[in-house]
Amino acid sequence: MLDNAVRRRTHGQQDLTTFVARDGQRQGWVDAINAGKLPEPRDLYLGDGLYAGITAWSPLDIFATGSSAVYYAGAPDEIAGHVRALRDKTGLTSLILAGWPLIDEANHVAEHLIPRFREL
Repeated sequence: MLDNAVRRRTHGQQDLTTFVARDGQRQGWVDAINAGKLPEPRDLYLGDGLYAGITAWSPLDIFATGSSAVYYAGAPDEIAGHVRALRDKTGLTSLILAGWPLIDEANHVAEHLIPRFREL
């Protein structure tokens, strides 16, 4: 998927093996993928509690365009704190939770995270 994205964005002049990302963090992701590995979770950390990720329709954002998925990861209080800080900083009034969680994950979020959002 990433190789196709690189070829499309560079009009066929580059592929994933020749692509050079805009910053060292994203280049590290490219290097890991080219080595046949997934980037380590710590290497996907973007700041403010957010981690870079992928979806079925969007590859890892090696282009630094904000065109891919980002995820909060952590304990419920930690995630709620990051959302609170984002709300205070930006005036956030709505949050859309999306994804394809397993039923256990959905239950965990409903039980432990959603109540903390209600408190916000």
